[in-house]
This record gives sequence, structure tokens and C-alpha cells, in this order.
Amino acid sequence: MPSDSQFDAQSLIAQIEEAGAAAVRAVEQSADASALEQARVRHQGKKSHLTELMRSLKSIDSAQRPEVGRVANRVKTEFSEALDKRLEEFRSKERGERLAQESVDVTLPGRPHARGHAHPITIVRDEIEDIFCSMGFEVASGPDMEEEYY
Repeated sequence: MPSDSQFDAQSLIAQIEEAGAAAVRAVEQSADASALEQARVRHQGKKSHLTELMRSLKSIDSAQRPEVGRVANRVKTEFSEALDKRLEEFRSKERGERLAQESVDVTLPGRPHARGHAHPITIVRDEIEDIFCSMGFEVASGPDMEEEYY
């Protein structure tokens, strides 16, 4: 007949595996990212059943702790992997929906690009010319430099 500590270790292992399986099921059944986050908090949070079982590790025989610890770590790893996999599924689904909404019709003509703008001095010169033209002056163009001969 097994001793109390062996019985406690085996029942703790069974409880940990059961809690891990329930956690993985909750992850797989989550419908969206918010439900997935709720499942993560419920099964991995500070007050979760799995965390409480991990805290009870100190009450079992020290010879049985490594075995129970390995099982607990495996269960936590499986839960984390299932959580990451499901989160990536939600992200890729969201990314696909966003890409479908933001699709580009390549047959449409391109948008014209602005070619630049006038230099500030040119803008001021044009305004001054407009003012003088409104007063009756004319804008004459010619050589930039006159020689004495002409």
C-alpha cells in the first residue's frame, strides 16, 4: 500500500494534468482574442486552479517533487504553446480580413504627384509685379545688363 505522500503526489499529478487539459480545451474553444485572454487569465493567473496546484508542491514528499514538477512544467508548456498557436491563428485571420478590406485595384490610374512649389522669392516678386501692374506699370523683359554702347 502506497504511503500518504505517494498518494498525494499521484493525485496531485492527476489534478495537474486534468487542469492542464481543461486549460487547453478552453484555449481551443475560445472564439476571439478577448475570450482567449480571459482563458489565459482564468487558467494561468495568480488565483487559477493550476497555480494553486503548483503551490501545493511543497506539501508533498521531496522525493516525489521532481516527478510532479516535470509534469507541471510539461502542462504549463503545453498550455503556453496552445495559447500562442491560437493567438497566432486569430492574428493571421485578422490580418487576412484587414488585407481584404484594404485591397488595391491595380487597374486604376495612378494619382498625380505634386511637382513642387514656387520659391518664396518668386512668390514675393510675382505679388510685387501684380501690385505695380494694377497701378498701370508694365513688366518689361530684356537683357539683364545693358552696355554703354546701347
